[in-house]
Amino acid sequence: MREREIFEELAQGVELAAHSLHEMRNRVAAIRAGIQLGIMRAPEGAEEEFLESLGDALDQTDHLDELLSCILEPKLDGSRRGEPETYSVASLVEAAIGHLRPRARGRGVRLEIRAEGRVCLRPDRARTVRQILCNLADNALRFARREGGYVRIARQPASPSLLSLRVEDDGPGIPTGLSERIFDPYFTTRERGTGLGLFLARRLATEHLGGNLELLGRTEDFGTSFQLSIPMDVR
Repeated sequence: MREREIFEELAQGVELAAHSLHEMRNRVAAIRAGIQLGIMRAPEGAEEEFLESLGDALDQTDHLDELLSCILEPKLDGSRRGEPETYSVASLVEAAIGHLRPRARGRGVRLEIRAEGRVCLRPDRARTVRQILCNLADNALRFARREGGYVRIARQPASPSLLSLRVEDDGPGIPTGLSERIFDPYFTTRERGTGLGLFLARRLATEHLGGNLELLGRTEDFGTSFQLSIPMDVR
């Protein structure tokens, strides 16, 4: 009898925790929307430090949302995943990085999208792709050359069933000796960094999307290049 009571108490605790996490996620979404609106409506010539702070806040809400997703949605059944939809690859990328454009203008950095064609993905997987691209583009923007630099997201040639996107910048690149550690949790070279961005991005790519995120190294003797490759869905 006591064992049953303990089981029921544990079940109630799990249900309460799940409800609390869902409520937390809703509030994170509201905070994220407010930050995005602030970035999009930032006046021309806004102080770079102000935009950087908003960008940092957006990063933290994205990381928190990713963590909550890993807890709440480890394995969704088919009915909750939704049916595959067809997306313009360029629109998918723009939805991921559009909020970064004001900050990029403030730094004199071009955000380039070279992604033609369409892709078939379930809505939950499309959302995860946007999260990963947002993280990679934000990192690239931090290190791209000021006044004339670029961050480029380009679709790469791949098999018809594979979506491959490359995110690259023209910054100083990753120092020799650190490339093996950049996907480690809590490893960061930034003073205010959490060290979770790339770790979570790769985990989402492998465990949630069944694909891979890899560091390709320097581009044209400078900068850094990451490549995200995932299998597409079938309608």
